Amino acid sequence: MNDDTPLSHVPDLNNRALRCLEALGLNTVGEARRTHDRVLLRQRTLGRKTLANIRETLGPFETPRSPPQSGMATETDVLMAMARGVLLAKKLRLSDDQLIDITKRAYLMACAGSEGVA
Repeated sequence: MNDDTPLSHVPDLNNRALRCLEALGLNTVGEARRTHDRVLLRQRTLGRKTLANIRETLGPFETPRSPPQSGMATETDVLMAMARGVLLAKKLRLSDDQLIDITKRAYLMACAGSEGVA
């Protein structure tokens, strides 16, 4: 079963799970695999048993790790890098100016496609 398979074509997915996933706007196996469990559990009628059926049938949560085709960082990459920079600055008890500097560097590194935060 590939990521483009419509959820309605997955035979082992029970009706409750299918309805819940469709209510969240998820239509393919890949979309459901890339949706975190916490997001799924926010759906009112989706509980632990339904989540277990989804993960057993479709596979575990997959963190999207592939770089964008354009070679540029995605908005999520940039925000995560900036958040790591802010957390590091707070942990080190840096001044506001140093916090701004490290956040800028994290942003620039994310835009350049670098993983780490200096």
